Amino acid sequence: MFARIQDLNPESKQKLINLLAVLTYKEDDSAVYSGFGSLKGRIWMSDDFDAPLKAFHEYSYTMSLEFVNKIEKLTAKQQQELELIADEMLKSNEV
Repeated sequence: MFARIQDLNPESKQKLINLLAVLTYKEDDSAVYSGFGSLKGRIWMSDDFDAPLKAFHEYSYTMSLEFVNKIEKLTAKQQQELELIADEMLKSNEV
């Protein structure tokens, strides 16, 4: 058996080594679980993670950044009212 292993080409020997590593692996208490939920509580994501980046505003939107800055200075209620007005305008222009 060992003679046959010695006769293998380097690529086949490496495949055999990899296979043996998998077959002889034993999970012990020090092994770290890496499945779903294993990082719970270790990762933090900002609340505004998916908020648009101002640096890319000119590439993404047709309104000026100056106008966006004015909208941001409005209260949350005023911004919601403005959004409702814009939605109604867009609905009335749909074909």
